[in-house]
Amino acid sequence: MTDARGERRAWRVVAFYAAGAALVGIAYGLILTDGLLFGGLRGAVIGALIGGTTALFEGRIARGAARRWFARQRFTVTLLARTLVYFVIVLGALLFGLFGFPGPQPTRAEFLAGLERDILFSLAVALAFNFLNAMRELVGADVMVSFFTGRYHKPVSEERVFLFIDLTGSTELTRRLGDAVYHRLLNRFYQDVGRAVLAAGGQIHRYVGDEMMVSWPIERGLKDAACLTALLEADRALAAAAPAYRADFGVAPSFRAGLHAGRVVTGELGYERKEIGFVGDAVNLAARVEQAARALERPYLATAALIDRLTPPEGLALERLGPVPLRGVAEPVELVALAPAEKRGAGAV
Repeated sequence: MTDARGERRAWRVVAFYAAGAALVGIAYGLILTDGLLFGGLRGAVIGALIGGTTALFEGRIARGAARRWFARQRFTVTLLARTLVYFVIVLGALLFGLFGFPGPQPTRAEFLAGLERDILFSLAVALAFNFLNAMRELVGADVMVSFFTGRYHKPVSEERVFLFIDLTGSTELTRRLGDAVYHRLLNRFYQDVGRAVLAAGGQIHRYVGDEMMVSWPIERGLKDAACLTALLEADRALAAAAPAYRADFGVAPSFRAGLHAGRVVTGELGYERKEIGFVGDAVNLAARVEQAARALERPYLATAALIDRLTPPEGLALERLGPVPLRGVAEPVELVALAPAEKRGAGAV
């Protein structure tokens, strides 16, 4: 289910950027040439090719080994490398638009003059897109959109699902591996888990030491049990990557997690460095549920209040634990233990 959702999301992104670039191409073609057919239409085709292909590169091609290479580089190196790829895409789209599109063909002088102008314009647009994409990777797509639209400039009361993920045994791992190697392991762990979370529509808000904070708007988190699917797929992603972790670090990481949903006040926080922050008992309770996983020796816990609002995905076993006292919470909270069915076998309720 997560793979299908991620696939649909990837193609929606490609279509969105292709359509947006086509509009820019139409405007550019109408301004610099006469006529809608040979100006605007050609500009639309060139723009759609550039926008769609660059989005395809970012969303589908720049994965696996290429994505790992980009992740190891400095911000400026990544920016320049991607810009070079964009240059090749832009040049190919322009040549197709000039010679592969029906209509009057330019003379040699017109071709050279137009090509230089078109390349500079297209590269400027592609560089801006590249910069925005790099910023998206730094702060997250949803957070970037929220800042641009001003959605949370004034605090908003809303319901959200919260997921706290904590790397198991981080203190022992640091002692065993050393700070530098542990940092590499933690970064890879965040990337592997983060891909599963993002594929399920989650928003990664914060990394604090060995802990990741994720949330969903309530409708998105409950739909198709996306918040539980993210947990299940993150577990499977780490299991699949276990041999690679053991080869590189001598250990395969695991994690604890806690989930809860409730109403919070969401808004911008900070001065020079801003973030989208949440204030409310729902955040604190989700964090306490994650902390309870260690004491109860259960890897993943959720509040019954959340579980009762959705239909758990196939492959996830549930065990109701009843009311459990939590540190810092006045009344015991009904908790549910979660685990991939293949790890639990019988015993799920």
